Amino acid sequence: MTPARVGSFGRANVRGRRVLAVVMTALAVTGTMALLAGCARTVHAAADPPSAAAADPATARAFPGLATALSPASAPRPTSVESGPAGDPDPVGQLRRSLLGPRDLGPGWTGGDPPVPDAAAPAPCGGPGTVARFPDALRVGSTVDGPAAGFVVQEALSVYGDADTAREAFRVSAAGLDCGRGTLHGAPVTIAPTQDVRADVGGDQASSWRAGSDAVDAVLVVVQGRQAVFTFAFVAPAGTAPTARPDPVALSRAAVARALAA
Repeated sequence: MTPARVGSFGRANVRGRRVLAVVMTALAVTGTMALLAGCARTVHAAADPPSAAAADPATARAFPGLATALSPASAPRPTSVESGPAGDPDPVGQLRRSLLGPRDLGPGWTGGDPPVPDAAAPAPCGGPGTVARFPDALRVGSTVDGPAAGFVVQEALSVYGDADTAREAFRVSAAGLDCGRGTLHGAPVTIAPTQDVRADVGGDQASSWRAGSDAVDAVLVVVQGRQAVFTFAFVAPAGTAPTARPDPVALSRAAVARALAA
């Protein structure tokens, strides 16, 4: 099958800056918020609602898969945000609609329960995770379950109060994966050295890791763009051929571009 292709998403537009600004205004209004992947196909940059569960994560259950420990990201919908100063209706909803969904993955993929926040979840290499270290953030997330057992794609999008905090959260996330062996959701994994993927994925900083065991093979991507940090987990059964799994770079790039352009 033809590899996934996406356009160039190197430039963020003014509308994306407005949405992030409106979201942060909402954070100020509501106070402190501790809220807080078959052959690849062409990825469309149009908004794609991930699933009914992702649209209303307040009723979602914790997803018990490997990625949850890395991507605890679902949040109740803030009730005080109806529209922003620039006239954008429900900017938090716009961010949710930017998340990866079934139509990004292709036939057989279905929306699952979004991951939920867990401040007790440690970093893969040990120590407190980013939710515990950076509780004041607005977080949304999605889960897409594969056509066969063991295939899962998750995205977590965290919006912080400013770009400096987002950069520090990215640094802490990267440090939490800087070890040869660690754990994900309590299961031991081997973690390969980090790869800089900013030129391929976009954002201000972007890194990827491969984490695996005898049972699973996961590609993890973390991206920082302005006030936002994106965490992606592309999980497949161990031994899955690259041509039989989603394209982490193409999908991460599409999701980052959609959020920054929302």
